[in-house]
Amino acid sequence: RSLATQLEIWGHYRLNIELHQPLLNRLDQETELACLETLGRAHRYLGETQIAEDYHNRQLHLARQIGNQATQISALNGLSNVFYDVYQFRAAIYALKEAITIAAKISDIEAQVKALAELGRIYGCSLANFRQGKHCFEQALSLAEKHQCSDLKEYVLFCQVRFLFWFGQYEPILEFYSHHWENLPAGIIDNYDEGFMRRLFGVAHLITHKCDIGMELLHQALDFARTVEITILQAMILEDLGIFTGHYQHNYPQAIHYVKQALRLADRHNYSFYSAHCRVNLALLYAEQGDLKQAEHYLKTTDTLFQDSAYELQPFEKTLILACKAKCQWLSGAKIQGLITITYGLIIQPPWRSTNGRVIWRGLMNTLLTQPLKKFKARWDNLFQREESQPSG
Repeated sequence: RSLATQLEIWGHYRLNIELHQPLLNRLDQETELACLETLGRAHRYLGETQIAEDYHNRQLHLARQIGNQATQISALNGLSNVFYDVYQFRAAIYALKEAITIAAKISDIEAQVKALAELGRIYGCSLANFRQGKHCFEQALSLAEKHQCSDLKEYVLFCQVRFLFWFGQYEPILEFYSHHWENLPAGIIDNYDEGFMRRLFGVAHLITHKCDIGMELLHQALDFARTVEITILQAMILEDLGIFTGHYQHNYPQAIHYVKQALRLADRHNYSFYSAHCRVNLALLYAEQGDLKQAEHYLKTTDTLFQDSAYELQPFEKTLILACKAKCQWLSGAKIQGLITITYGLIIQPPWRSTNGRVIWRGLMNTLLTQPLKKFKARWDNLFQREESQPSG
C-alpha cells in the first residue's frame, strides 16, 4: 500500500495500474479492496473517469459484502471525486452524505471532517449554494476543533478558501497563499487538490490585477499538472491561460492556441462537458478577434456537445453560451437580438456569482460599449476636422 501511495505522489499512475491490475482476484479480500482503490484513483487522475467509476463501484460492493465500513467510506469518496469531475454534482453529494453517515457510525472523525469539507465545497463551487456550503464548513470546523485536530482544521481552511473564491472573495485565497500554503501538513492533500489550488492562486492574482505573478503561477501550475500527469488539470489551466491571455492581454492568437490545446486534451479523454467549455471560449476569442465565421462554427458544435453530456447545464454554463451568442449577434449587426440575449444571461447568472463569468461579461461589455464609443469619437473627430478644413468667414 505504501508503494502505491508513493507512486501516486510521484505521478506514476500507469505504473500503479500495471502493478495492481494483475493482482485482482488472486489475493485475499482486504488486498483486493486496496488494489481496487488504487486502480480507481489512478484511472481518475489519468482522466479515464468511467473506468475509475467502475473500480470504485466494485470496491464499494466488496466492502459492503464483507462489512468493511472504513473502505466503504473510501470508495464513496472516490465515487464522489469521479462524479465531481464529470459534473454529476447531485451524485457526488449523495455519495458524500452516505460517507458522512457511515463515518459518524464508526466515530471516524477524520473521515467526517473531510467529507463535510468536500460537501461544502461542492455546494458552493458547483451549485452556488452559499448558505448550505457555509453550514457544512461550520460543522467540519466544529468537529475538528472539538477533537483538537490541527491538521484537519488546516484541511477545512484549504477547502473553505476554494469555496469563498467562487463567490468572488479573493483575499482569503491570497492570504492562504501567503501564510498557510508553505506550512500545509505533508500528505493532507493529494496531487489533484494541490494542482487545483496552484491554479486558483494564479487566477486569484490575475483577477486582482497582479498579472505578472498570476501568469507565472498559472504556468507553474501547468508544469506541476504535467509532471504528475493529471490531464483534466492541464486542460483547465490551459483554458485559464487562454481566457486571461485573450481578455486581459488581447493576444488572441496565443489565447486561441492555449484553448485549442485544452480542447485537444478534453476530446482525447472524452471530457464532453469540458470540450464544450473550450469551444464556447474559442467562439468568444474568435468573436473578439473579429473572425465571426469561426466563432459561429464553434458555437454551433457546443449545443450538441452539451446535449450529449450526462449532466444538467449549470447556470454558469448557460450564461457562458448566452454571452458568446450575444457577442456574435452584436458583432454581426444583430444588436437588438444581442441585447435581448445578454439580458437573459444576466437574469440566469449575475456576473458577481462566478469568477469566469466576470471575465466573460467584462469582455462582452467592452464589446457592447467600447466599440460604439470609439465610433462616436471617430465621427466627432471627423466632424471637427471638416470644420477646421473649411475657410473662415
